[in-house]
Amino acid sequence: DPGSSRFYLSLDDDLMKRFAGPMMAGMMRKMGLKDGIPIESPMVSRAVEKAQKRVEEFHYGIRKNLLEYDQVMNTQRTMIYRARNNVLAGKDLEKTLMGYYRDAIDDLIQRCAADGLRGPELATKICDEFTKEVGIPAPPANELPVKEGGDECLKVLYKIVTEGIEKRKMEFGQDVYDTVMRLVLLDTIDRRWKDHLYAMDHLRHAIGLEGYAQKDPRLRYKEEGYKLFLMMNELIRADVAKVFFRLQFQVQPNEGGGPSAEFDAGGFKQAPGLTAPKPPSTRTQKAADSAAMGGEGLPSNPGRPKPSPADPCPCGSGRAFKACHGK
Repeated sequence: DPGSSRFYLSLDDDLMKRFAGPMMAGMMRKMGLKDGIPIESPMVSRAVEKAQKRVEEFHYGIRKNLLEYDQVMNTQRTMIYRARNNVLAGKDLEKTLMGYYRDAIDDLIQRCAADGLRGPELATKICDEFTKEVGIPAPPANELPVKEGGDECLKVLYKIVTEGIEKRKMEFGQDVYDTVMRLVLLDTIDRRWKDHLYAMDHLRHAIGLEGYAQKDPRLRYKEEGYKLFLMMNELIRADVAKVFFRLQFQVQPNEGGGPSAEFDAGGFKQAPGLTAPKPPSTRTQKAADSAAMGGEGLPSNPGRPKPSPADPCPCGSGRAFKACHGK
């Protein structure tokens, strides 16, 4: 016998109240049914099935809504993690750096031209902003071909950046150059990505107010999230452009092929102003060893009074007498 199952549901249950309505309970009371009597009716069963279906649709709508919000962050996360993994693996580091500089210079030219300046004034402003943002000397303003368009200005400034990067590569050496590029790119991406996550979290909590303006919050979230993502990428490019040519470091070679001479065998550097403890004297060491072996070894002095328990031990160990030879 496989048996059977029976489920009990009250008409006053929250499920029935919310989706079946009070009509079902009112109908049962009009029929003269008393409380506590089980009701077995196809009409009631259909009402329960409809209520369960509506509950499932309600929760499905919630999950779908959350999934659409999370899909925006998932797309952005995939893109930024792909770029970060390429940096960690050392793939096309110089190409990535040059791309950042090219886009940063293009953004700089567009910002300067957006103010309505033209001619020599525009060239002067571009050169000043280039020196301030990138950190290397810009060409003279009269040599910048602003009359030929932004693309020609970009070529001139990009050539200066390329020459500067080659100069830094020769100065650092290939190994150090790759390490510096990796550190700069990773630090900038991680820092700006954390700020972007914080901004997206605030946007997620406030975007629901768009509903009062008869706008779909999900569409507005996608639009504003895309704008924030573009802004984050622009900030990454600008930060890398500012830091790379201003970065200074010093390599300390190790002597003897082992740890640096400034570090002891334990791998820790001695703090300035502190002196290393002196080794115990031969007499003190012999007294301590003999005391440990047989309880003897105190300096013999018949005229000296016996020290109190809290006094320093005469053996010179530095401990109290009661904790050393006074046991």
